Amino acid sequence: MDEKPIQIPTEFKRREDGYSWALVISNAVVVAASGIIAWHVDTWWAYVIAFVLVGARGQACYILQHEAMHNLLFEKVKMNERVGVVLSAFLGTQFYLGRKIHWNHHTKVGADSDPNQLFHDVTERPPGWKISAFFIANLLGSRLVALVQSLILVFTGFFRKNEQKKRRNAPPRLISAKKSRVDLVALFAVQLLMFICISLLSSPFVYVLLYVLPLSTLTSFFELMRSFSEHVLPGQATCEAEEKRRFYMVAGPVERFFISQFDFHYHHVHHLYPNVVTFKVKALHEWLLENDPNYTSKFKERPGYVGTAWRYIWNKPFGGCGAGFPL
Repeated sequence: MDEKPIQIPTEFKRREDGYSWALVISNAVVVAASGIIAWHVDTWWAYVIAFVLVGARGQACYILQHEAMHNLLFEKVKMNERVGVVLSAFLGTQFYLGRKIHWNHHTKVGADSDPNQLFHDVTERPPGWKISAFFIANLLGSRLVALVQSLILVFTGFFRKNEQKKRRNAPPRLISAKKSRVDLVALFAVQLLMFICISLLSSPFVYVLLYVLPLSTLTSFFELMRSFSEHVLPGQATCEAEEKRRFYMVAGPVERFFISQFDFHYHHVHHLYPNVVTFKVKALHEWLLENDPNYTSKFKERPGYVGTAWRYIWNKPFGGCGAGFPL
């Protein structure tokens, strides 16, 4: 039986709109402007720095998007949705669809029906080459295919009335047709705006090579590494912490810069208290250590993101790997 989490102070749930706006704007500006600045500096090292910065701050934007999905960025729900829609389109994703999938993930985490299983299920990806190829494919831009497919939907009659009518044998929608249209219109409009602005301020090549490419390679890789290492369970669960994927990622400063910005490596706290602002999970973790005598039994530690993935690839044990692993 799941143990009910203890009551926590309301301060950990309190949103701070000004702080959230500062984070959203500053990280989005870095992603949008790095390539433009590199173009005008026009040195090899400027291009490298821009590529890496866009990849890293793109991942930070993903975490901010995640906060908006939980209505944790701003006090008002509508503001979370509006910013979330724009931020998702900025990253080449869809907010309402992603939010529905993520909410399902929280209710089904650890089950075969978890929609995020495609990121961390290792049934067909044993240690060695197969799991390595999975990571390499994402690093080489396999996510770009999904972006292109989404944009093509806009031009293939998605808005025609006959496409809006539900067909008898069609699978049920995850979200409404209206929200799908909002997602796709925002995606197309924001990407078109980014293309025009970046092209006018630098070159169309900058849009492709220093905006789309780092987001679809580095950012995609960082997000996959985060999701995989926070949820993978190659063995059989031996406790509730493993079953519910409550893992504290012992991440160093490099991983916190590239993968788990805003203390997201306290991922177990988010699964215990999904209505707590991510910016405050570290403080809540420390509060729980002092006030909940059973807290340390509710999670397990893992050796960081790269460490966890690396140990799985090489078939070595790691925290919370479950019974029966290594193979």
